[in-house]
Amino acid sequence: MVIMHRVMAIAGVTADEGVADGDLARFRDGHLVFGWAKSAAAAVVQAGIFNGSADGLKPQAVMTRAEAAVILYRLLTAAELINPVQ
Repeated sequence: MVIMHRVMAIAGVTADEGVADGDLARFRDGHLVFGWAKSAAAAVVQAGIFNGSADGLKPQAVMTRAEAAVILYRLLTAAELINPVQ
């Protein structure tokens, strides 16, 4: 999530980073996000890049290719580099 947050900055996608605990608290495993990554994780959640799953945010899990593709699609759409599929 930290890398995606850095990519967001490069792409010009912004989010309020001041509410990390509130944004992560809605996930049952939000407390598992390491302290150094909380503000970045909250920013990507707030921007709608990461939405979590039925299992939660899964901050320590390995991401699948499908999950990575969805996240990349959301980032490119938020950055207005591609048009959303209709």
